[in-house]
Amino acid sequence: MLGRKYSLHSAIIIFLTFELIYLVPETKRDFANGIIFFIYQQMNAFTIFSYVIFFASFILLGQRAGKQILILKVSPLKIGLLYGLISTILLLTYYSIPIIQAQNIRSGIYNESELNQEMQSFLRFSFGMFVCISLGWLLTTWRIHRARNNSDNLK
Repeated sequence: MLGRKYSLHSAIIIFLTFELIYLVPETKRDFANGIIFFIYQQMNAFTIFSYVIFFASFILLGQRAGKQILILKVSPLKIGLLYGLISTILLLTYYSIPIIQAQNIRSGIYNESELNQEMQSFLRFSFGMFVCISLGWLLTTWRIHRARNNSDNLK
């Protein structure tokens, strides 16, 4: 239960940070229209389902992280990085579906340099996502570990 609570807190922090990062460029020139476009993008079924995957991975894996850190005494660093990788892979798998479909449709349109640019962009996005999600998981596992140490000190 403790792992789920802390992982949900971290997921909310990461989610709000991502939303703020995406909101700022949208509102740079025209604030009112930028807000409207931003909200319109958030109402996309693909985006909403990606949020469901994101929060579900944090909640389900958070429960496991709590058990592994509190009961099995596994290193929080190891769990944080492992679950950060798992959450990132789940999201990237979901995000790559439309990219693969688009590549199949446009296979004759792109030249090789455009495909390389698109892949580099996707890899940068993937690395940034892994770093952010792993930081969230490291925060979660550190808080669980700290709670375990505080309860040990009370004995």
